[in-house]
Amino acid sequence: MKDGTFFQADATDELLRAIQSGSSGAFVKLSDMYKPLIVSEVSRYEGTLGSADVDDIRQAALISLYRAAVSYRFDKGVTFGLYAKICIVNGIADMLRYLGKKTAEVCIDELDEDEAVADDNPQSLVLDKENTLVLTKQIYGILSPLENRI
Repeated sequence: MKDGTFFQADATDELLRAIQSGSSGAFVKLSDMYKPLIVSEVSRYEGTLGSADVDDIRQAALISLYRAAVSYRFDKGVTFGLYAKICIVNGIADMLRYLGKKTAEVCIDELDEDEAVADDNPQSLVLDKENTLVLTKQIYGILSPLENRI
């Protein structure tokens, strides 16, 4: 007689085999099963990022779940739940790195030299210098050591 845990594992295994065979309907069922995990992981960033970025993170988590389902190997001795969580967390981390680089690119592109030169009062010059130092530190923080040397 099977208890709920074994039944759940058997159902997950069946869904994973179906997904690996190309069934999109099976992924919908699997994503419903793992929705609480995705919501939990994504909710960590809801207060600190904009809604569009949170949507990007949510989508990255779903893509990571799909990739985990397709690449899962039954013979490795790791439960799918653990494997899926690791893949989702790593997918979110990749998206956060991408969003950080995208934000830095936007900041650099928004710099307008004509506006910076137009203000000649001492207070504006000091503020501009401080802003430039902050931006420079952000750029060096994003670049790799090799990119910084170059």
